[in-house]
Amino acid sequence: MRGDLYSGWLTLAGDFPPTLNKEADPVKLAPNESPDAYGIDPEEEGLLAAGTAATGTTRAAVTKTIATATWYWYYNRAWKATTTTLDVGAPDYDTIYFRQAGAGPFTTDANIISYMPALGDSMWVGTLTGSHLIRNATDQRGFFELGPFSQEMLVPASTCALTLDGFPIAFNANGVFSWDGRKVTELTRKIRNNLGAFAYSAAGTDTIKADYAKKWIVGQDATVGKFVIDTETGKLFDYSTSGFRFTTRTLAQTQGYAPFQVGGIAFVYEASARGEIEWQTKSEDGSWYTERKLVVPYEEGSFTRMEAELRNPILSARRFAVRLTALSSTIKIREIEITVSGLAQSSSTE
Repeated sequence: MRGDLYSGWLTLAGDFPPTLNKEADPVKLAPNESPDAYGIDPEEEGLLAAGTAATGTTRAAVTKTIATATWYWYYNRAWKATTTTLDVGAPDYDTIYFRQAGAGPFTTDANIISYMPALGDSMWVGTLTGSHLIRNATDQRGFFELGPFSQEMLVPASTCALTLDGFPIAFNANGVFSWDGRKVTELTRKIRNNLGAFAYSAAGTDTIKADYAKKWIVGQDATVGKFVIDTETGKLFDYSTSGFRFTTRTLAQTQGYAPFQVGGIAFVYEASARGEIEWQTKSEDGSWYTERKLVVPYEEGSFTRMEAELRNPILSARRFAVRLTALSSTIKIREIEITVSGLAQSSSTE
């Protein structure tokens, strides 16, 4: 048996804010994933709203001046890198350099770009070819050494490294990565082959910062634009293009069934004032069809449901998607639903 056919309303998009996912087939995306989206507000939990990139804060560090040179003061001792050498001072000496007995200077195979405390008691040393960890760097006797090497965690510029919750974060040409001291996690995995702003490209001018309260990584490719990564949810937000866009997953009919029909669309939203939604629909692999702009009224209450007709002349299809191209700042959408007829139960109806 091929199973029953479904007719009625189904959720096309929800569980917002949405995250970018350019690697998976749009047919296989979750309701909160988008193959093409930008200008999304990441702070609106459960809602889709227009927004701009956060500012972020530069990582703070304590420095000391020793013999006219600037040293970093970490773990109660002085540290300074010169090309491939990392010098380590003895505890408490902050006006003269007194070498730590039994430890350092450490030598790496490439120029040291950045170094900072990480993972509780370690020192993260980032180079042009990868990263090292100096474990037990808090030891006052100097019982530590240059530890494991991770080639994935290469650091192209000092502005492209920070720690968040103690975990090293690196921004390079391959994307954004975090390291727990053993495993490297690719935070940009869902857009690996289409990174855009999420890839380092401009020598010395790209940056990552953090919103430490919200656990966001805030990055900027100087030639492309800004991005935000929510490290707690793994969601990716792009701001490299001005304006707003949100594209839903593609609803597809299971092979072997006749095309399904699309009837109408509904937006579940809350509004602080009257606003507008500009949107398009797409059937099969055709061009985007611009639907009539929706004027959204303001109504007292937490959420309101607004239904609308589709004017796309091709509403019997095996593939269907919706794209929002403009959203007033007064509107926040909780869910986008469509009504279908003849959709196989084995298709995505959740």
